[in-house]
Amino acid sequence: MKKKKWLFGAAVLAVLTCHDGMVFADETQIPVEGVIEEGRTEVSADSSINPLSASTATDFSVEQVRKIQDYQKRYKEIRSKEAVDDKFDVAPIIGPDQYTTGTFKSSTLENATDYINLLRESAGLTPVTVSPARVSTAQHAAVGIASLRVIDHYIGTKYPKPTGMTDQFWQEASNGARLSNLARSVRSPFYGEAVPTLNEYSDLYMFDYGNGNQTVGHRRIVLNPWYQTIGFGFAQLDVPERREVEYSAALYAQGDGSYTVSDDSIVTWPTESVFPLQSMKKYSYNLRWSASFNSNGYDFDQNKLKVTMTNNKSGQEWHFSNTQKDGEFTVAANSWGYDTVVFAPDEISYAEGDEFTVKVEGLSGKQDSYEYTTRLYDLNKEYKVPLEDINFEESFIKMQQGEERKLNLTYSPEDAEYAGKIIWSSSNANLVSVSQEGILTAKTATGSSVTITAKTEDGKISKTIKASVATVQPGTTKEDAPEINPGFTAASSQSSRIFVNQTGWVKFKADEAAMYSLAGGLNGNNVVNQKSEINFYNEWENRSLGYYSAHRRTSNSSSVSSKAPVYYGAGEYIYLKLSTNMDGEPFYFVLQRTTKDAQPIYTKQITIPYRYKPLLNPGNSVSFSYTVDSYTTKANDVQYFSDDETIAEVVSDGANRFKIIGKTPGKTTIRIKEMSGSNQEELIEVEVFSLGQTQETAAEVEVNFGMGFGMGTIYANQTGWIKFKAPETAKYDVQSLWSQDTATSSHRIETNFYDDTQWRGYYFANCAQGGKSAGTGGNLPLSYEAGSYVYVHLTNRKAGAPYYVSFKYSK
Repeated sequence: MKKKKWLFGAAVLAVLTCHDGMVFADETQIPVEGVIEEGRTEVSADSSINPLSASTATDFSVEQVRKIQDYQKRYKEIRSKEAVDDKFDVAPIIGPDQYTTGTFKSSTLENATDYINLLRESAGLTPVTVSPARVSTAQHAAVGIASLRVIDHYIGTKYPKPTGMTDQFWQEASNGARLSNLARSVRSPFYGEAVPTLNEYSDLYMFDYGNGNQTVGHRRIVLNPWYQTIGFGFAQLDVPERREVEYSAALYAQGDGSYTVSDDSIVTWPTESVFPLQSMKKYSYNLRWSASFNSNGYDFDQNKLKVTMTNNKSGQEWHFSNTQKDGEFTVAANSWGYDTVVFAPDEISYAEGDEFTVKVEGLSGKQDSYEYTTRLYDLNKEYKVPLEDINFEESFIKMQQGEERKLNLTYSPEDAEYAGKIIWSSSNANLVSVSQEGILTAKTATGSSVTITAKTEDGKISKTIKASVATVQPGTTKEDAPEINPGFTAASSQSSRIFVNQTGWVKFKADEAAMYSLAGGLNGNNVVNQKSEINFYNEWENRSLGYYSAHRRTSNSSSVSSKAPVYYGAGEYIYLKLSTNMDGEPFYFVLQRTTKDAQPIYTKQITIPYRYKPLLNPGNSVSFSYTVDSYTTKANDVQYFSDDETIAEVVSDGANRFKIIGKTPGKTTIRIKEMSGSNQEELIEVEVFSLGQTQETAAEVEVNFGMGFGMGTIYANQTGWIKFKAPETAKYDVQSLWSQDTATSSHRIETNFYDDTQWRGYYFANCAQGGKSAGTGGNLPLSYEAGSYVYVHLTNRKAGAPYYVSFKYSK
């Protein structure tokens, strides 16, 4: 279908009238096609506000129920406050000698605007505001058509001016009639028929029934995305001889040209998601469905355009196109900037909970098809937020034998209302039973976990949680470890099974001097990737003396490692640190003791006699020695580790010695660890740095004065700058300069002291292999204030040869 040019702001006008039991409708661009028998029913299908009753529909989503609740709340508030008899501060006058528009109460206009905005916002549109100018236009139109007792957009050209009406009023009435939605109805106070409200006329515009309204022009004016302001008109004319009152109404909406609308905007009625059932039928007529597409983003291909409407519950379909029409089908091209398809299915009835999907095909532009779904709800029924999910407050239920516990559930969303029952069950009630009140009873401790299931009465939601039973609940620290009775038997020297299901501490007293270990390792529920470990401790040392670990790789295989047994004397407390990587999954262990060849086999302490923090250039190294204090003569297994080998690595440097080698600038920790069961270790912090090439880029180092040999010592192999912060106000000097060069040639090293402004003094050494020679020069020692920077330039006359310099200070 070829696009037509259109002028934004030019309104296409619609008429809807009720007279003598008849409703007449037309749109100015479409010929009148007939009339509709109305009878003496109210103009609105159902404007009454009824108390909400419970709904039986249960398939609305949380999002849909929230939309329904919001619409119902706002709808009830607006319709309960709408003006009926008392719409005006000053009532309009309709002839015969005087014609006035009167003055609406502000509350009347506010209420009518609120209702229009409720309709617009439910369709995804921005709200409009009431405008005095628009109200004046609409009110002139309402008085004008009431004075003539007709409903027509063209009263100015088809009817004479009423006697007594001024030319200006007539001109404004004619203009208003031409630009507004118009409606007219007849009611009889004699029969108790109520005065219509402005909101009832808005319902008429939205329903837009009648043979002349196939393009639903009245509705499209209310739902025009471009419009920003609105005005209302209302007039009533008494007809005493017929014991009737004729009511005329107008609605005028426009934009000011400043508002922009997205090119891909689409407006549908019924709205997407949910829609009131009461809006689907009026009198004996079903609602016309409409979908409007922004003409800037879409166009219709008339030969391909088709609409498919499906009842998602029954599967029934209706098809609308040029070649197939299962009901009324109309295309309105480029009206007010939108292309609109309108369709009304034949042989259809609507009920609460019905869901329909509409698919429009044959589009071009932004997309070639559009599909949306809506579900019908009852305005007068209460909808509760449905339960979407249930969850347990815990991730794993850890119980002790004989314990009872009430399980609590959380509901999602939090405001969901669920009145049904929760059905509880246990996969093994002999281990853990559960009542229908959700009370768990831990009956027997085993190495197996139990699955507890909670599901809703309808079975739609089901959640499970695991539970396990232990014979003891470990303490969280060594200090609060509970004391257990392992139950050793003289025949086997083995304990009874001890069941646990979490990480923690237990303790027991050794009844005799013996080697204590595990009998048969750790056993659990064959949970893949479960890793369990037991570490043996004593009272006075906070280090593992021996351990036993098991890591289950598959359901039928595992890997184990052990550094047990461990010696304990009679009367000593044995502390066990129990670890599991799967909190709650149970495992059990059996302790074993043997008195044969019982002796302590663990290391007491590792000592590094001259330990300090070395400062290393990359590629330079320093060596340390260590001693091992053991309870026995058992061979030690001492290994070296660097927390970050990219910064510094550590290697063996002979018997009871290790070497630290600088790699890249940074800080790391070197660990010297005894691995034969004690896990005792000593640590050395190390810093690797690169010398600065200027005083401004001097590398800042932390010189550790008074920490052993050499006092504050750095190891370097380059020429460049360092700086360090003076820890105290004192005199700073060089303790020694030493070459680490393996060559025999002379190796001169020089240090020059600066502050942040000038040279202060120097120290040099001409070093042969393994020693130094020469003496000092300059004005050393030098005074520096606490916190000031000591700048030192290091000169290495033999490029790349390693050396170290030790600094000292004295007060």
